[in-house]
Amino acid sequence: MDETRSVTLSALRAIQLKTCVGIQYESFTPTAYRVQVPRSTGALWPRSRPPSIRRMTRCLLLLLGLMHTGCGPTDDGPMKTPIDDVEFPDDALQRCWEFEMNGDFAEDQLTLDCDRRGIESLEGIDVLSGLVTLDLQGNDGIAGLELLPNLPNLENLYLGEADITNDELQIIASITTLVDLELFGNNLGDIAALANLINIDRLLLAASGITGGADALIALPNVSTISLGGNPESPCSDLEQLIAAFPEQDIAPNPPLIDIDCRGVSEVTVRYWRTAE
Repeated sequence: MDETRSVTLSALRAIQLKTCVGIQYESFTPTAYRVQVPRSTGALWPRSRPPSIRRMTRCLLLLLGLMHTGCGPTDDGPMKTPIDDVEFPDDALQRCWEFEMNGDFAEDQLTLDCDRRGIESLEGIDVLSGLVTLDLQGNDGIAGLELLPNLPNLENLYLGEADITNDELQIIASITTLVDLELFGNNLGDIAALANLINIDRLLLAASGITGGADALIALPNVSTISLGGNPESPCSDLEQLIAAFPEQDIAPNPPLIDIDCRGVSEVTVRYWRTAE
């Protein structure tokens, strides 16, 4: 049997393995390394001389992870990142992570609740590739929102009162996996880009500085609730006119129910059923 095996590792894990003897690098990309690793712990020793107990322990643990059939890297994919190895440059995000982290690997974290933590940057957030729910409400002016589309499983995103402007809105509108989105209390401007959210069920956009584009939301195929109250212009008037213009045969008692809440602006709530395709 061959004494080595070929695996694909994350860049972070490959860098950690560089302290160990017995690792041969085959190829790499900006995010992943293809390496040859030994099949036995006897071939894996720290490069430092004299040997560092800490580095020796790390090398042995890394190799054991590679040899384990139930976790870590396989020939079919990158190695997962142990939760204790995750370090975010933003101190507030790091503190939140240390409070919220659970399980063994960063990629398996499903929820991160970091509302009102004073977070300034999301740098490194894409290591949490399994996130389904991310709560960043009340963190003003967060940098790094462009990393959020790199979270392939993200469904619930809460960015209320986070100083989101139209530039950030364009990024958020590209996350088509979203089902639940809260953007209340921001300064969004034209929101037509949100029509890209084909899987969205719930949109909270109250008091968010909307200046136009609300009529585009009527085309969302799966939405059930839209909240638009407290905006300087009345986007609800455009929506009501659009609904009223629909031919009668296009409105039928089929799900999903759309509840457009405009209380505080036009004092009306419009409910209708979209005809199934």
